[in-house]
Amino acid sequence: MSTVSSIFASGAVAAPLDSHREFEPSAHDAVRHVHVIGKIETLFDPTVSALIWRRQAAHACIESVPADPVPRRRMGTLITTQATADGVARALDLQSASAICSDVAMLAELFATITGARMLGLRLESTDRATCPKFHVDRVLLRLIVAYEGAGTQFLAGDHIVPAQTGDVCLCKGEQWSGTTQGPAVHRSPDVPPGKRRTLLTIDALE
Repeated sequence: MSTVSSIFASGAVAAPLDSHREFEPSAHDAVRHVHVIGKIETLFDPTVSALIWRRQAAHACIESVPADPVPRRRMGTLITTQATADGVARALDLQSASAICSDVAMLAELFATITGARMLGLRLESTDRATCPKFHVDRVLLRLIVAYEGAGTQFLAGDHIVPAQTGDVCLCKGEQWSGTTQGPAVHRSPDVPPGKRRTLLTIDALE
C-alpha cells in the first residue's frame, strides 16, 4: 500500500466525537470566513479552528469535474515543487490538465506555503453518499477541503452548524496543530441527495 493510501485508509486520520475522546465544539466565532486570499493569514489566529475562504465560484473548475460513470476515489502524491496543472493531472490520473488541475495546483502551492510541506497527499473523490457523516476532528496538522460539486463541509461551532458552499476553500486545523485555544475543527460531510453526486478535494501534508 502506498504512503498516501495508507494514510487515508488508516483510522489515524480522523477521530469521531463518540470515540474514546470527547471534543467540545468550537466557539461560534472560531470558524471564520474570508473573501480574499490576502486574509488567509487569519488562520494563524489561535482562536480560529477553521477558515473558510469564500471565493467567487470557480465555474471553470466545476465544469471540468471528472465525469466518472460511477463513484471513484483518486489519490496521489505531489512534490510541492511540481505543483503545476500537469503535475496534478499525473498525480490524480486525469487525462488532461483541465481547469480543475490548475485550481488544485494553486491550492497545493498555498497549502505548502502554510505548512512548509515538501510532499502532499491529494484525494479527489466523487461520491453519492456522505463519506464522513459524523462530526469528527482530523488527526493531522491541517487539511484543505474543497467541494467542487455538491454541498460543502459542515462545521460545528458552539450550537451552530456552519456550512461551506460549493467551491469554498476550507482550511481545517487538526489535532497536531498546536496553540489553538478553541481546539481542532469539528466537522462532517453533508448528506448527498438521491441521484446527486459530491466531488471533494482534500490536501494533506505528508512530509
